[in-house]
Amino acid sequence: MVKIYDVVEKADIVVFGAPIYMSGVTAQFKTVLDRLFAFLGPAPEFVSRLPKGKRAAFVVSQGYEDAKEYEAHINQMKNAIASIGFEDVRVLVAPGLNGLGEAIGKPDMVKEARIIGESLVRA
Repeated sequence: MVKIYDVVEKADIVVFGAPIYMSGVTAQFKTVLDRLFAFLGPAPEFVSRLPKGKRAAFVVSQGYEDAKEYEAHINQMKNAIASIGFEDVRVLVAPGLNGLGEAIGKPDMVKEARIIGESLVRA
């Protein structure tokens, strides 16, 4: 984890990605968030130790076509990422993806991903 902490601390932008399985976030992504807790100071303030200005993208794939179906779960994860010390967290929901390579067949989603990436670089 020390190597990962070092990379996160030095990065200007971190891209997180997680699928929605069984109507919620995966245990693997929850573990990542739990491990990033190390960047927070002691209770009750939990002030982030990350350098100011950190930005993040959170890319969420889901098989269900309705992008808003899991919005509450996605917002919960976005808020968790922000609470670790990321000041600007952009979210890309990628609905209707069930197989490898399907994203390329969704040009609007690819365009949105590009816009999010460019906006984070410019911020």
